[in-house]
Amino acid sequence: MQKTTNNKAILILVTIFLFLLIITIFVIFFISQMNNLSNSVTENLYKEKINGDLHSIYKIIYDEYGAITIRSDSLFNARGVPINNDYRLVDHLKEELNLDVSIYIKNGLEFKRILTTVHDVETGTRIIDTSLGVSSSAYHLLMNGKIYIGKNEVKGNDYISGYLPIYTFGNEIIGLLSVGISVEQARLLSNYLFGNTITIMLFVIVSCFLAYSFLSYCMIIYILRPFNNNEPIEKDELSTLLS
Repeated sequence: MQKTTNNKAILILVTIFLFLLIITIFVIFFISQMNNLSNSVTENLYKEKINGDLHSIYKIIYDEYGAITIRSDSLFNARGVPINNDYRLVDHLKEELNLDVSIYIKNGLEFKRILTTVHDVETGTRIIDTSLGVSSSAYHLLMNGKIYIGKNEVKGNDYISGYLPIYTFGNEIIGLLSVGISVEQARLLSNYLFGNTITIMLFVIVSCFLAYSFLSYCMIIYILRPFNNNEPIEKDELSTLLS
């Protein structure tokens, strides 16, 4: 009789172990899937944000500079003052929107970066004079007057960026406006939000497991109580214990 009861106690312990194992596997799988989903959702959200911010920033630039013109290798505001190396506006926009802003000038078949908030990680200097050329997947869309939003690489670092053509009054494309965020920065934000979600989820799972374990422990104590106390067992009680 005691052997049968002990077997029941062992069965309960094995059930607890299997329950914990299943929950652990589920949590690992769920975290893996959530991490992939979180990165994908974050990237799509930033693409939507960049799409909206491109038009807003373009209007701010137009309000600040007026009609932009091109002469030689420089862009000029409506007052005839070159905007090359005038970083006040782009730095202000980065501070307000937490996005990197760049302005390109059309240079032959390419677009050359002349203003930017993007800095070289190693030297700390602004990354200017880099070009967007015909080999870029964005080039032909932009030359046709369309917006391009996607991933690109700047000095070995991946960015989620959007590009918008800059026009003269004569509807000639003379440059580009670029707005973007580094993939690493976007993922840091995603991981922060994801980490909070996972912490809450793990707290709930651990709380449920502890409650389940406590109830199982109480059941084992109840089953073994008559034998531990050497109490006589009535027939009806024996039937209950073994059922």
